[in-house]
Amino acid sequence: MTEPRAPAALVPPSVADMRGRAFGEAMQRALGDADFRRLLLERTGEIDARLLPFLVREFSIEEFVQPDMREDVVRGLLAASHDLHAAKGFLHGVRRGLSLLGMSPRWTQWFERAPQGAPGTHDVTIYVNRFLFDRQGAWLDARVLDAALRMIEGTKRWSQHVAVTAGAAFAGAACAADAARAAGLARRDGQARA
Repeated sequence: MTEPRAPAALVPPSVADMRGRAFGEAMQRALGDADFRRLLLERTGEIDARLLPFLVREFSIEEFVQPDMREDVVRGLLAASHDLHAAKGFLHGVRRGLSLLGMSPRWTQWFERAPQGAPGTHDVTIYVNRFLFDRQGAWLDARVLDAALRMIEGTKRWSQHVAVTAGAAFAGAACAADAARAAGLARRDGQARA
C-alpha cells in the first residue's frame, strides 16, 4: 500500500475513529494512483484534449471559448485564466484578453479624444493576427468578431461603453486577399454585417 496522503498526526481526533480511518483508507485505495498534477493550471499544455471542455467550465472561461476554437487558443486561455479573471474591469485586462485571442487592440479612452468624449466611452480598433478557429476561411469573419466582442464584454467594466472597429494585421502579401475580403465586415458599433 502506498504512503498515506495525510499523516495520522494531522488527522483531527473527531474523524480518526474507526469509521473515519476506514473511509480514509478507501479513498487512499481509490485515489492512490491518480496523478492530480495533470489537472493543475500550470500544466495546461500537457492535458489530454478530451478534458479541455471540463477545464473550460472549471476555470470559468466558457464565456470566451466557442465551438471549433483551435486547441492552442483554448489552452492559452486556460493557462491565463487566473490572470484574466483578476484583471477584469481594468483596461489591461481587456488588452490581455484580446492578446490571448491573437488580437492587437488600439484603445482610445474618452479623455484622449479631441474633443473629449462622454465619460466612460471608449473606441477600440482590434487587429487580428492569427486564426482562432478550425476551418476558418478568412482572417476576419463573423466568428472572430464575435469572439472579440465577447472578450471585451466579459472583461471590461460594466460602466464602459466601447465602440469596436476590427481589421486584419498580416505580415505578408499572401494574406492580402483574406484581408480584402474581411474589409467591410465590421462596423464601428461592433455589429457584424451580413
